[in-house]
Amino acid sequence: MTEFDLVLYEKHEGIATITFNDPKKKNAASARLVSGFVKAFEQAEDDDDVMVTILTGAGDVFMAGADLTTFPTNIKEGRKFTDDGSRNIFRRLETFPKPVIAAVNGPCLGGGVEIPLFCDITVASTLATFAIPEVSLGVIPGFAVLRLHQLVGRQKAKELIMTCDAIDAVEAYRIGLVNKVVPHSHLMDACLEMAGKIKTKAPLAIRMVKSLVNRELGGPEINAMINGISLLFNSEDLSEGMRSFAERRPPVFKGK
Repeated sequence: MTEFDLVLYEKHEGIATITFNDPKKKNAASARLVSGFVKAFEQAEDDDDVMVTILTGAGDVFMAGADLTTFPTNIKEGRKFTDDGSRNIFRRLETFPKPVIAAVNGPCLGGGVEIPLFCDITVASTLATFAIPEVSLGVIPGFAVLRLHQLVGRQKAKELIMTCDAIDAVEAYRIGLVNKVVPHSHLMDACLEMAGKIKTKAPLAIRMVKSLVNRELGGPEINAMINGISLLFNSEDLSEGMRSFAERRPPVFKGK
């Protein structure tokens, strides 16, 4: 086992397992955790023995989204935050040349929901829950806006984003957000079984399938999202959303 910044890396029989490992903070995406994520995926990409990667979280939680203690407070910081997330997490996952299976083992919130959207296959435990609460803070889930509707349809995507309602694993499967739901104790076994099937297939063909299915990545859609979300980091609503979250009270938004 290799330990990067708040991320664990293991390899066994051609399958790499990368684990977010900051359970005290519910695996929130801090700068340290993202740094470890990048290093772990670089190792998996450079290792010719790795055929498939499984991504999961420690402590019966997948990821609680961004670390709000370091959340941007202005347009410049917001643009860098969003662009860094695009480059270091979401584009990395979608352009990673080997299949990635998300093993969602518990609560999956905000950016934590967006990560499986950019993986190739998602398997959820019966304890998994999904929620996208960004608009309750005065910001938007930029990457969910780009990809969620491709899995669940436009109206369901807008419902989940606009209401911030949480759904369980069974509902996530019903609407097409995840590929499979398994008992919590069987999650990693199910993912390893799926990875084992994939790794026996022709590697070049597998890479080509991933590349072609994901061929619409980038271009105007990503740039438009980064530009749009950056503006919200200068809004009064976002400041109010962050204050109300810290003070554990309902926000009072003014549309400014």
